[in-house]
Amino acid sequence: MSYLVIARKYRPLFFRDVIGQEHITKTLSNAIITKHIAQGYLFTGTRGVGKTTSARIFAKALNCEKGLNPEPCNECSNCISITNGQNVDVFEIDGASNRGINEIRELRSTIKFKPMISRYKIYIIDEVHMITTEGFNALLKTLEEPPDHAIFIFATTDLHKVPETIISRCQLYQFRKLNLDEITFSLKGILQKENIKYEDEAVLEIAKLADGSLRDSQSLLDQALSFSSEKLTLEAVREVFGITPMQLLYDLTYHLFECQKLEAFEIMRKIINAGYDLNQFIKDYIQFLRDLLIQKNIKSQNANFINSIESNKLTELSQKISSNKIILIIEELLKLLQELKTTTFTTTLVEISIFKLFRIIEMIDIEELSNYLKKLNLALSGGNIQNKLTAVIQPDAAVHSEIEAEPKKNIDRLDKINNIEKPIINETAKKIEDTEKSNKSKTSVSEKKEEKNDELKEIAKTPSVKMVLELFGGELVGVKKTK
Repeated sequence: MSYLVIARKYRPLFFRDVIGQEHITKTLSNAIITKHIAQGYLFTGTRGVGKTTSARIFAKALNCEKGLNPEPCNECSNCISITNGQNVDVFEIDGASNRGINEIRELRSTIKFKPMISRYKIYIIDEVHMITTEGFNALLKTLEEPPDHAIFIFATTDLHKVPETIISRCQLYQFRKLNLDEITFSLKGILQKENIKYEDEAVLEIAKLADGSLRDSQSLLDQALSFSSEKLTLEAVREVFGITPMQLLYDLTYHLFECQKLEAFEIMRKIINAGYDLNQFIKDYIQFLRDLLIQKNIKSQNANFINSIESNKLTELSQKISSNKIILIIEELLKLLQELKTTTFTTTLVEISIFKLFRIIEMIDIEELSNYLKKLNLALSGGNIQNKLTAVIQPDAAVHSEIEAEPKKNIDRLDKINNIEKPIINETAKKIEDTEKSNKSKTSVSEKKEEKNDELKEIAKTPSVKMVLELFGGELVGVKKTK
């Protein structure tokens, strides 16, 4: 019998076996119980999280010979044939290979016929976003009003490429990435079933590399077991996947933080000469600094991201640099990771980036300055530095006596004001008084003038005077009384 890879051998057969997607499997099971079966379903999420697996389980539950149950029996001929991909009423279609309008037309021509041996005719289209615009347009009407016996289940990793017209006609289910606990639990279960001894750190390392994908973690586990089948060790995992040894990352970080440029470049030369993949090295170092940042700010012993031995080492390293600089270094490495994809001078680019990291470390940092001032203030309050400063600032006895002998000059501003000569004060007061009288006189004249102008305006409004002024085009400037 040919070897069956772990990803296929341990593929879930029931909804209860699907890890990390309980919000979806429970909804689909309840839909079967209540018989609220939609005509279209759209499963979206990153690779290897259970989209196609859930679609198969759903198809088996719908077509199980023992009736509509929340879980398939996996014993009847329908369930077995769907599992093996041989059922004549369940079609698994690759969207990348059947993406044109001709393939969609062929699908439309066959969908009207009733299923041969099953309850429903089910179309599972994987990577549905690869279908062309014309193909989607040809599918719209059939998807909106399919025959009662037809159900569509779409799966995609790029939801934004699926037209809104398709999404609106389906029930959308978002599959999430799996966390480290879920992946490690699944991998340990597989190792126990296979009777293979393992180190917890080795399983955790594989779970990190999988980046939330259960299928990827199973494929990585398969590869690691091919390298070391007797026992899965951390050393074997790091060797087979080209992961940078942790000690090198510690040494590089120490020399960077201490600004020891020669030693840091010696470490880089070791990494390059050993043939490590530089892309993988940058990823490993970003992960290492991420753990360092968490250890510095959270001070957690959580084994999800770091073990207790590494925790103590990271705690010591984290005291040498501020969190701000760690963040800046991580951002610089993320840029480097993108630039490595477009250059052939990978070694040179990495070495230049190391110089940039030294520049970041040598910068003046507010957080480090604040910590330094706190330490200085603490030392001053403790008296260690205060005594030394007092001894330097305190003058000699002879100098102190001379300062005491010198008469103090106390100038009272009020006394100085009181000694101002009285003639100057009187003259100033007289000038102020004359100015006030002049202002009052000007004010009274101005008021009289305004009153006279108001009187002339009233006289000019009388009919006789107004007619004369209009006749001669004149202006009333005054009124003279006659005897």
